[in-house]
Amino acid sequence: MDAQPFTLVLAGGGARGYAHAGVLRGLDHVGLRPAGLVGVSMGAIVAATYSLRDEWYRALLSIDLNGSPQTGHGWESAEAHEGGLHRAWSYAHTTWNLVTGWGATAEEIAASRYALETLLGPRNLDDGRVPVTVCATDLRSGSRVEFGSGPAVPAVYASSRP
Repeated sequence: MDAQPFTLVLAGGGARGYAHAGVLRGLDHVGLRPAGLVGVSMGAIVAATYSLRDEWYRALLSIDLNGSPQTGHGWESAEAHEGGLHRAWSYAHTTWNLVTGWGATAEEIAASRYALETLLGPRNLDDGRVPVTVCATDLRSGSRVEFGSGPAVPAVYASSRP
């Protein structure tokens, strides 16, 4: 029986979004490839990378997240990164910034943008081997914005920025 074409929708969720890479890898392993991908936040990062890079899995695993909101608080030792204290601090810091409206620091924003530029380079969404749609939210109107063509980095950044 031939497999029916399908579109895979990848959600956000920070580091939990790496689970999407496992799903895509498992599907590839059994010979199933999505006819299209839709992603938001980390799901957009995984979807764009899968579509635009042949070595997508290795590229995703090599992302340097130092400086992102989850890891960029000066906790440089491996012990700090592994402990629950760092995780609790990270959640508290992110929550505080959301509540107070301060958002990410300039350094966190620059590190996130640099990671996406390193990961996706100058590629366009419509140049991928699988069509990708990246979803974001217009913060002024609250309406959904969809990107299916044009430069990948700004689209994915709009969906996933800290």
